[in-house]
Amino acid sequence: MNPLALPASVDTLPNDPYRSLAGQAEEAGGYLNDGTNFCQFQWANYFRDAKLLAPNASSAVGSITFSWCQANPYDSDCFDDQHALQAALPKALAMCKSKNAQQLCGFGKGVVTPADCGKNGSKPEYS
Repeated sequence: MNPLALPASVDTLPNDPYRSLAGQAEEAGGYLNDGTNFCQFQWANYFRDAKLLAPNASSAVGSITFSWCQANPYDSDCFDDQHALQAALPKALAMCKSKNAQQLCGFGKGVVTPADCGKNGSKPEYS
């Protein structure tokens, strides 16, 4: 990739909803990030390959047949992250247990002990 094509700031990078899904699956105990570099990216790509997050249908504007949402289906103006992630999480968690995921980092290690919700200032424990 040409470095000139990179955004000037990470603040302008688009959200990757599949990374968000991977993060939610990790928090729900689907897998454990075992320290492998870019572990969450592996899971995000695994979910992406399964197309768990379908972008919203885009509509043409006026007589133009090309729309912003067609070019950027996961843009926040075109994609309802919260609803889509909530709907996809059960499928993602099932995929975390499948034989196809055995080669991914943290497979089978994501059993979560429920947190005390901050009552004692502790964080969730992973086993």
